[in-house]
Amino acid sequence: MHVYAIEAPHGVKVGVSGNPTARIRAIQSQGGFKVSRVWMTPSINNAYGVELRAHDAMASVRTVGEWFSESFDTAVNAVVSAIDQIKLIDPDQPVIKSLPDESTLGGRLAVALSRAGMSQRKLAQQIGVSDGAVSHWMSGRYEMSISQYKRVASELGVSPGWLAFGPEN
Repeated sequence: MHVYAIEAPHGVKVGVSGNPTARIRAIQSQGGFKVSRVWMTPSINNAYGVELRAHDAMASVRTVGEWFSESFDTAVNAVVSAIDQIKLIDPDQPVIKSLPDESTLGGRLAVALSRAGMSQRKLAQQIGVSDGAVSHWMSGRYEMSISQYKRVASELGVSPGWLAFGPEN
């Protein structure tokens, strides 16, 4: 599960989802607004505990449910602080699971697939390629074409530039 923070015109929201990209799309669709900024953890243990601690830290500015009249940066910091607090309680229990290496295409694909809650097989079906093609991209055996980068990025809700080259420094 992932803990996410979003910024919208009426405040910030901190929530938990196994597929935060889809969840954020649903929030925008149902609420009739665009999210201006998004931040999310990698898949973590005890995501609900982290969310609860972050909510408690911002309780005085709660507007409704998981929405707060707070800055986006403060919401993100509340989540990060909650992760640190849980680490102190049980230092033998890792909070953040191991992350793929985002310096490789395979690592970035793994991150994007995880955030989208999608399997390699499902991605292959959605973009019309074989399961083997996705597996070869993940392993670095084959490169994607420009049009494939665009289709994959669109399907996974990431930018083609990030998928191709990784995060900007």
